[in-house]
Order: sequence, then C-alpha cells, then structure tokens
Amino acid sequence: DPANDIAIVDTHTHFYNPERKEGVPWPGKGDPVLYRPVLPPEFVKLTKPLGIVGTVVVEASPWVEDNQWLLDLAKENTSILGIVGNLKPGSEDFAANLKRFADNEIFRGIRINIGDLKKGLPESDYIRDLKLCSSLAQTLDVNGGPDTPAEVAKLAKAIPELRICINHCGNVKIDGKQPPADWLAGMQAAAEHPHVFCKVSALVEGTGKREGDAPRDVNFYEPV
Repeated sequence: DPANDIAIVDTHTHFYNPERKEGVPWPGKGDPVLYRPVLPPEFVKLTKPLGIVGTVVVEASPWVEDNQWLLDLAKENTSILGIVGNLKPGSEDFAANLKRFADNEIFRGIRINIGDLKKGLPESDYIRDLKLCSSLAQTLDVNGGPDTPAEVAKLAKAIPELRICINHCGNVKIDGKQPPADWLAGMQAAAEHPHVFCKVSALVEGTGKREGDAPRDVNFYEPV
C-alpha cells in the first residue's frame, strides 16, 4: 500500500473551471479531454489512494486575477500546499502584483516560458524583476523545449541566488535511447548551480504516446 510507505506531494497540477462566467483562457473549447472543470475534489479522489497528500498548483492562465482565484481556492481546499503563479517579468505592474500575491505564504513563485526568458535576459527591467523574485523567496519555474536547461544555466549564472526549477525535464523527446547531446550538456551546465532544480515530469508526454500506449517499463525512461 503506497499510502503506508511515503507521503508524496504532486509538484505540478493545473486547476481551472470553464464554467465560470468569465470562462478560461486555457484550455480551449476545442479540447474534448481538458475542457471541463478540473478542481481539487477530483484530484483528492484520484490521488489519495496513491499516498499523495497534496499538490503545488501551477497557474496556466495569463490573467492576473486568476492568481487570486487560485489563492481563494486554496482557502477552501487544504490539498493545495503551494501555488506557482503566472505573472510577466518586465511588465509595468509586475513588482506590485508579485508583492501582493507573495504576501500570502502559499504563493511560492511564478512560471515563465523559455521564449520570454530568451528575450528578457538582455533586458535590465526583466533581470530586475527576476531579482525581486529572489529577494521575496519566490521560485522561478521555467517551461520550454530541450534548449531550456542551457538557458536556465545562463540565468543562474546571472542571478546565482534565484531558485529556479526546470519544468518537465526540458520537454525532451523520450524514445528509450540516450538523450540529445545538447540537452545533456545544458542539463549538466544547469546542475552546476546549487539553486537550480528539475521536475522529472511529463515523461509520458515526452514519448508522444498519449492514448494509454506509452511504455510502462521504467527502464525505457532511464536514459533521460
């Protein structure tokens, strides 16, 4: 019984409700699988038998007030242990919004995509805002393709004290073989920085097999 062995925290869940009057910006109405209410009671029902005690929610909506929507959801659902929000570094209201949400101890950071990071790295306003994340003890999640680890290594060198988390192993293709050399070099460069971490997640997505036909043998994923 896994529940008797170890308490597990899921570090990457999305909650949303298309039935709200304002709807949701993601997922789209054309997605027959995801476009439906996905909320904490369902998460608890599915995960409690596996020994999972709670989750860190990652906000996929770019609407600023959806960060508050999640904080309000957390008040009513103790399964939400932390929130990684969605704010845009370099924007005029970034500092005010980050300070506002970070006042709530359950708000633990923000997530950005690799495209924005590449554009922002040379910009002083962007770096200033990421330094604010660090000073407020907020983590920066970074999501993107296989070039993500190398870009994260550059950022970690520029702001060594910033806690950074690479999402989904850099979304590298998983085919049971050794991973690409440039991905590996980037991951090794990122690993040299003590404040950089990596979520070993989205492994099934990495195989490109999403209809229940992804390999179940753990050895298939071991190279990555």
